[in-house]
Amino acid sequence: MTSRWLMPRTWLVEFPIGLLFALAGMIGAPIESQLANLIHEPLLLPLFAGLMLAIAIYVILRTNWHQSYATETI
Repeated sequence: MTSRWLMPRTWLVEFPIGLLFALAGMIGAPIESQLANLIHEPLLLPLFAGLMLAIAIYVILRTNWHQSYATETI
């Protein structure tokens, strides 16, 4: 229980970034819900799956690039 109160003091919580994401979510949620009504449901799930796949590939490639760059510079 006490560690929850100590995290902001040790700067493990980045409040400006958290507030930015919260604000983006509050602004984006109503817009996205309106856009979701415009796209047919059978198309919405494959689009979301494709987006998740693209993000996963990006993260994997970026991680591999950073690891190979780190080992080459040592």
